[in-house]
Amino acid sequence: MKRKQMAILLANLCCISSVLAADGDDTFTFSGSVGVGVQGSGVSTQSPTPGARPGDDKSKLNEYRDLGSGLFGTFDVQGRGNQYWLNAFGENLSRDDQYIDLTGGKYGVFKYQLWDKKIIHNYGFDLVTPYAGVGTSTLTATGGAAGFTNTNPANWNKFDLGYKRDNRGGMFEFSNNSPWYLRVDANQVLTNGTKLVSAAFASPGGPFADLAAPVDYKTQNFTGEAGYSSKRGHFAVNYTHSQFFNSNPFLNFSNGNFSNAGGAPLDRITLLPNNTQNKWGTNGMIKDLPLGSTLSGRLTYAQLTSDAGVEQRFLSAAGPTFTAVPSNVSNYHGEIVNKTASLSLTSNPTKALDTRIYWNWYRKDNNSTAVTWTTAVDACGFGTGTVCSTELFNLKKANLGIDLGYRFNRENKVSGGFDWLDINRNRPDFNRTIDKKVYLEYKNSMLDTVTGRIKYQYLMRRSTFVTDVGTATSVNSAFIELFVKRFDAANVDQHQVKFAADWSPQPMLDLGVETIYKHNNFRETQIGRTKDRRAEVFLNGSYGDPKVFRVNVFFDTEFINYDSSHRAITGAVGPVGSGDPNSGFAAAATYNWTAKAYERNWALGTGADWPYSDRMMLKGSLIYSISDGNTDFASQTGASLLPLPSLDNTRKFTLNLRSVYQFNKEIELTGGFAYEKYRFDDAAYDGYRNTLGAGLTRSYLSGAFAFQNYTASMLYLLGKYKF
Repeated sequence: MKRKQMAILLANLCCISSVLAADGDDTFTFSGSVGVGVQGSGVSTQSPTPGARPGDDKSKLNEYRDLGSGLFGTFDVQGRGNQYWLNAFGENLSRDDQYIDLTGGKYGVFKYQLWDKKIIHNYGFDLVTPYAGVGTSTLTATGGAAGFTNTNPANWNKFDLGYKRDNRGGMFEFSNNSPWYLRVDANQVLTNGTKLVSAAFASPGGPFADLAAPVDYKTQNFTGEAGYSSKRGHFAVNYTHSQFFNSNPFLNFSNGNFSNAGGAPLDRITLLPNNTQNKWGTNGMIKDLPLGSTLSGRLTYAQLTSDAGVEQRFLSAAGPTFTAVPSNVSNYHGEIVNKTASLSLTSNPTKALDTRIYWNWYRKDNNSTAVTWTTAVDACGFGTGTVCSTELFNLKKANLGIDLGYRFNRENKVSGGFDWLDINRNRPDFNRTIDKKVYLEYKNSMLDTVTGRIKYQYLMRRSTFVTDVGTATSVNSAFIELFVKRFDAANVDQHQVKFAADWSPQPMLDLGVETIYKHNNFRETQIGRTKDRRAEVFLNGSYGDPKVFRVNVFFDTEFINYDSSHRAITGAVGPVGSGDPNSGFAAAATYNWTAKAYERNWALGTGADWPYSDRMMLKGSLIYSISDGNTDFASQTGASLLPLPSLDNTRKFTLNLRSVYQFNKEIELTGGFAYEKYRFDDAAYDGYRNTLGAGLTRSYLSGAFAFQNYTASMLYLLGKYKF
């Protein structure tokens, strides 16, 4: 199939060149290169532990790239004539991450683009599952009629987890040497494979299983735009229609919480429904206004709709059979409407002064069906009883700001600004947030060898807290919601400083530094994040004559700390003060506790270019990076809370050596060697097993993300023909 696609592409290129020649443009010429290469790779991964993990997992190395052994191709072609032009580019041809782009047109009359972009996302290779039917919408437990009797992972089915995404499309724009233009874009995105979903067999805290959900998506997009563009300004109107199709809206599976004797009915979860979006927009810009001003604006209106059936039952342990939970509707109609508006005025009142005033507005209306249903117990929240209903999220944002810049002279400039953001939403904890942000920046280039800039920014966020716990008192666990302030909307004072400088103390020597420091103090937060700090330093330098030998080095380090306060509570009802972190009440399983999380990241690298001769260029690079995270805990009662020494810790070493040899004017040979070593350590995966628990409480894990260590080496050779 891939060879057929390449043949079609080359045939199309030949047809295009024939058309151009037939049009009388006999000066049309081609230049560029085509190449064919081969690569061989060797990968070793962590040895499997019998009965505890899947086998050879090379997914991390190939998470977003295809590094398997085999052939690949490349081309980069330019065509130019008196009337027409053409660019064609392709890389990783015949591989899963292939990219092809073709652009061209007639000067001042029309232009076009065709593309084919392939992306892969691999989550795991050689994973295991007790289910049969991976890749379909029905997963059934292996082990006979009783089901889930196959508890030895060594006898489970192997599968690969991941998907491939293929984006194919084109664009055509026609102007015919006039300020008016018409443009159309169309593309189709196909996504196929599997992705991981987790299914709970019972209530939260009970057994669960990794399920490989099928991915068979198709998205079709069409955009049309008409506009007028000149030196004085621009105006355009556009429309976009997008449709998403999912071939598998449901995933049916055997529920391991039941004995399955005699063949229990399958449980199921809902996946992505089909949906349609229509979007209208208009934008414009006017230049050469008084005070050297430019006014620009934009309006958009988008409607996203979707329809799906509403589940009217759930699988219960009695039987097992389905228990009816009827809702007020059997069909759900989703409708989200997004509206935006923006204006911006940039001016140069004087040669030294520049200004920008802007306004942005956004509104999201959720007009979807409100679904209500009745449960047998009070399971719908704090004091709401047995009648449950969905929450329809709505949002409004208004944003105003001004930026000012004043240049004292060519070497010194001061800038400053103010930004105001008002957010209103129907959120159960914070329904309104106002952000006020100011900044001041100074740039200096007085010295010929040194340039620098420093910027300070202060953000003050204040939110309206509206949490209502109904009739709950301090004996109820729900009472604690009065003290929980989630950090994305909680009151905060933020200080941020950025500094950057570049220094060239002598010819062929360049040095640079950039630092960032940010501190967040979350005001009035008793339960939640109380503060965090982030600091980063980046250093780089280069030395040497590019015509002889030049070396580059860099060092980057980042430190992040998060402080948070929490409270442990046992049971929905307890002694007086159980739900109040300020009550002073503490017991064996009810107490306040704090956490301090630390993240440390380092990266060090060097690279060099060496023109060994007129025909040969040698290149090399080496990068070593580390991420190190850990968390410490402390409790009100002195309870033994063990620290987590490793949270997503990684070590990565990469070496690349490459030689480019110009055999003659037409032939170029590139050969290279790459080595990569990756190590992953996370407390969440310590002592990883494919099964947890026993009997009807057993959970079933696939091994996804748990064993990502690899050591890889690769040799490659690429030959190019230039013309």
